[in-house]
Amino acid sequence: MERVLVYGMTDNLGGIETYIMMVYRRMDKTRMIFDFVTDFPEMTFADEVTEAGSRIYYIPAKGKDLRGHLREMNRLLKEHPEYKTVYFNIVDAGAAAAMSAAWRQKRRVIVHAHNSSSRNQMLQTVCRPLLGIFADGWIACSRAAAEFMFGERLAGRAKIIPNLIDAKRFAYDPTLRSRTRQKLGLLDGDFAVIHVGRLDREKNPKELLEIFRGIRVREPRARLISVGSGPMEREVHQYAGQLGIDESVEFLGRQEDIVPYLQAADVFVLPSLYEGFGIVAVEAQAAGLPCVLSTGVPEDVKITEDVDYLPLQEHERWTETVLKYRGHSRTCTTEQIISAGYDVSLIPQVIGFLEEQFGCGKEQAEM
Repeated sequence: MERVLVYGMTDNLGGIETYIMMVYRRMDKTRMIFDFVTDFPEMTFADEVTEAGSRIYYIPAKGKDLRGHLREMNRLLKEHPEYKTVYFNIVDAGAAAAMSAAWRQKRRVIVHAHNSSSRNQMLQTVCRPLLGIFADGWIACSRAAAEFMFGERLAGRAKIIPNLIDAKRFAYDPTLRSRTRQKLGLLDGDFAVIHVGRLDREKNPKELLEIFRGIRVREPRARLISVGSGPMEREVHQYAGQLGIDESVEFLGRQEDIVPYLQAADVFVLPSLYEGFGIVAVEAQAAGLPCVLSTGVPEDVKITEDVDYLPLQEHERWTETVLKYRGHSRTCTTEQIISAGYDVSLIPQVIGFLEEQFGCGKEQAEM
């Protein structure tokens, strides 16, 4: 069995975590298993993966203690020579710091890009060339993410693996919708707008609240369901109060299962500054929801007809577009998601590719 060390899991359920767990749950763990190294104090799905036989290593955060981050990453690899491959799932090139430890110790480095922009463009510019030096293989969740993360030359060598979902699990379910709306206190006629995402700068949560304030002026029965947590959580909660909409916003925090909340909603909004892919928009479409997205979300995610892209700051257009979906008739979109190539039925192909990249079974074959 090949043990692969995976870098990139956090304490929040996002696109990286969803992708990794999609692969993890379906891999043949007698051939390959993931162990995890994280620089967050907690890791989502920690109980599940440890029960399945994985190990988790916690190291200092590079943003707070870069020297400690590098020291512990080096120590970890020195003490565990069984990790021939380190699989880096990254949102910016700053992860090159940890990659350097694996590179120096001659481990195979596979880097997977999950973002198409960064809050720190200078860091990205400085560190991006290192991804070509330290890595042995390049993967990206979209062409835009490949070009941003690796540059034009390496992007052409990157394997594009779009994030996948279990389309059937998200399929529209009127019974679950009714039950969840009742749980949330939503009445018949209430118009539920949902956002799922980390409460952090790139997700643009304060502008989300400003957009919702405009919606609520036109539709007093509008409610905002916010699923996710993050470093801006307290600030965002306070901002809702400043805007006078806090009684119409349901902050649900981090949820490991978002299906019930997508069922309960009437329209999905994602005003992100940027997204590497935006898998949650695919999940929302799989639930039959119309989606209103910012132009910072790659167009790769548009599958159904009920998807609108809008520039940020044009709040009136957001208001009008969201409200046009009042009374929208939900339909089953499962076949559309499957036909577009975003269903988990493709996971065996992804796992086969990863096993090849990680060299699983190579030594046995050579013997």
